[in-house]
Formats: sequence, structure tokens, C-alpha cells
Amino acid sequence: MPPVGFHAQQAVEKALKAAIASHDQDFPFTHDIGLLLQLCQDAGLELPVDLAEADRLTPYAAAVRYGLGDPGAVPTPHALRWAALAIEWADAQLHSDS
Repeated sequence: MPPVGFHAQQAVEKALKAAIASHDQDFPFTHDIGLLLQLCQDAGLELPVDLAEADRLTPYAAAVRYGLGDPGAVPTPHALRWAALAIEWADAQLHSDS
């Protein structure tokens, strides 16, 4: 699952960063989804409950890119669901009036 995990991680990471940036907040250079989820909360953004465990994708950012081996087992359906949910949520944040 590493290629799927990597791309799902990237989708979640970029979606969270887009939402943070759309609320005029800064974020550090990071692939850490847990940190980005916290930054969203710190910015007052209400996250979907189902994204709570999306930080399990964080190890895929480096594992695939730098050949560090298998980062662990995240079922493909979970990874794809988190990616789709993060994108849908970020899109709503980008188009909200707040």
C-alpha cells in the first residue's frame, strides 16, 4: 500500500494546508498531519471527526519518498476515505464566508 498511502498522505496534507492558508494562518514546512490537524483547530476550524486518525498517514510521506521501508499498515479504504474527506472539507473551508 505504500504508493496509495503516499498519495493519500499528500492529499490530506495539502488539503489541510490549503484550509489553514485560506484563514490567513501560517504553517511550518512539515509533512506531519497531526501537527496540521492541530493548527487547523488552533485556527478555529472545525474538523470532521472522521479525520481524527488521518495522522496515521504521516509516516507515508517520508517512507515512500526516501525509501525508508514500509511505514505500517493503513488499510487502503481508510487512506482513500481520509483523502476524499480532507479534500471535501478543505473545499468547503475555501468557499465559506468566514
